[in-house]
Amino acid sequence: MKHPTFYASLLLLAVSALPAMGRTTITVSGSGSDDAVFDVTDGLVIDFASKAGSMVMKESATKESTFAITDSSVLTFRTESGVADITANSAIALRRNPVESALEFTAAPESACTLHVYSLQGAALLTVADWQGESVDVSDLTPGLYIVNINNQSIKFYKK
Repeated sequence: MKHPTFYASLLLLAVSALPAMGRTTITVSGSGSDDAVFDVTDGLVIDFASKAGSMVMKESATKESTFAITDSSVLTFRTESGVADITANSAIALRRNPVESALEFTAAPESACTLHVYSLQGAALLTVADWQGESVDVSDLTPGLYIVNINNQSIKFYKK
């Protein structure tokens, strides 16, 4: 089971990057259960600490939903623009996010592949051919949000 801090870090990144306008939702998916969709509002509280191995979505003082955190759990953040912010179900994830100078990963791909770093506008900023899981220097990037793409898997990260 992935550590709750992993999910909390992803959540903090995603919520801090939410646009000022538009509807944003969080979809919670897991094996053997229907998806649950929550509107991200000022009143929504997501608690990873009160129940071991669980995530509690509190919509109000009287309405809450509890989900078991497993390796097959998925949190998907979406905005009205239709761009998926984060999907936390991959084998390759960032070790730290926000990032200061280098992208460090929790795993390596099964075989060498190409890694791309994009701006949120879609401009290709960095390409690493034959990437095999090593750290990637991003110290030249200005602070902001970026997307790293590995084998058609996208991970949003914040550069300090």
